[in-house]
Amino acid sequence: MTKANRHNALFLFVVLGIFLGSESKAQSIPRIGQNYTLEIANWNLEWFGKTASGFGPSDDVKQQALILKTIQNADVDVWGLCEVSEKKAFDSMMLKLPNYKAILAPYFPEQKTAIIFNNNLFSLIDSKLLGTENKDSFSTLRFPLEIRLLPKNDIGIDTLRLIVLHLKANTGTDSSKMLAYNSRKRSADWLKMYLNKLPQNNYTMVMGDWNDDIDLSIFNNLPSPFIRLLDNGFNYRYLSKKLTDNGQGTTTAYPDAIDHQLASAALTSKHKTDSTFVWHLEQYIGNYASACSDHYPVYSIFNTYRQNIYSDRSTGLVSLYPNPASKTLEIENKTANFNLSIFNSMGQMLLESREISYTNIDISDWNKGLYFAKITFPTHSEILEFIVE
Repeated sequence: MTKANRHNALFLFVVLGIFLGSESKAQSIPRIGQNYTLEIANWNLEWFGKTASGFGPSDDVKQQALILKTIQNADVDVWGLCEVSEKKAFDSMMLKLPNYKAILAPYFPEQKTAIIFNNNLFSLIDSKLLGTENKDSFSTLRFPLEIRLLPKNDIGIDTLRLIVLHLKANTGTDSSKMLAYNSRKRSADWLKMYLNKLPQNNYTMVMGDWNDDIDLSIFNNLPSPFIRLLDNGFNYRYLSKKLTDNGQGTTTAYPDAIDHQLASAALTSKHKTDSTFVWHLEQYIGNYASACSDHYPVYSIFNTYRQNIYSDRSTGLVSLYPNPASKTLEIENKTANFNLSIFNSMGQMLLESREISYTNIDISDWNKGLYFAKITFPTHSEILEFIVE
C-alpha cells in the first residue's frame, strides 16, 4: 500500500470516529454518508424481530431501536440486510425511515434478506429471486435477492444492480460443516455463471453474509469455496479482500471476514481507494454483541457523482499551514466563523473549538504522524489532513 493510500485509509477511518461520545448512547452513532459519494453497506441483523428466547439479543425492542438509530444516523445510500426474521417488525422500522424504500426477499425460510435504498436518489426498476431453479446451489433455500435501481440524478452511472445473499452457515458436526462448505461452493459457482452472463459494463454489487472467507475456508483451512470468483479473468473484484488481507473479522466473536462485497469492474472503477470498512459499532453501542448483533456492518464508498466530494476544498477559503508542521499550526477562514475539531490517526479527539475564524495551535509536544482537522460550517464540513514532524 502506498503512503498516499495509507493516508486515505486513515482519513476514512477517522471520519467514522468524528462524533465520538458515550458508547452506551445510540444517538452518538455518527453519519458516514456524504453528499457527493455513493455508500453501499451490508449488515446481518441477527434474527431481527424474532422474539423467542435464544434467537439473537434478548431485548428485541432495544435491538430494533439500535438498528433503526444506526440506519437513521449513518445516512448510507444502500443497505443489504440479512436475517430479517419478522416482517411486522421490519415494516414498523421502515415506517420510521421515510427516505428509504425496502424490498424484502419473498422466499420461505424465516431468515430473510432485504435491500433498502434512499428513494430520493433511486427509483426501483424491478426485483427478483435468483437461482430458484437451482435448489442444489442454494441448499438453505435462501435464494439471492436482486434489485435494479435507476438513479434519479446524474451520478456518473446508469442502472445499479444489487444482489444480497445469505449462504449456508458453518455449524454443527464436521460432517454438517462439510455439507455447508460444499453448499457455499456450489452457490459461488452458480453466482459466477450468472454474473458472467450480464452485460460487460454493468454496475453490480453482490453483498451479504457469505459465511466464509476468501483466502482459506473457515472450515479446516480448506481452499476458499469462493476461489473461482477470484480468477484473474473474472470481471468482478472482492472489495472486502482488504479486510481478509488485514485479518479483520466482520463478526463479534471470530477473526475471519465472512461478510463480503463483490463488485463488477465498472463499479470497482468508481470505488474510492481503500474505502471498504468494518464498522465497529461497539464504539457507540454498549454491549454491542448482546444488545444489537453478532455481525458488524461492512461498507464501501464510491466516487460516482460528477461533483467530487472534495470540491469545497478547491475554493481555497480555508488555510492550514505550515504542513508539515513541528511547532505551531495555523488555521484561518476568510469568510465566516467555523467549529474546529482535531483528531489523531486513531480517531481520538485532541482539540475542539467553536465559533472561531482563526486559531494558532501549539503542537510542539504532539507525537509525529498524521492528523485531521474537521472544519464545520453551517452548510457543510471539510476534512483537512496535516502532518506533525
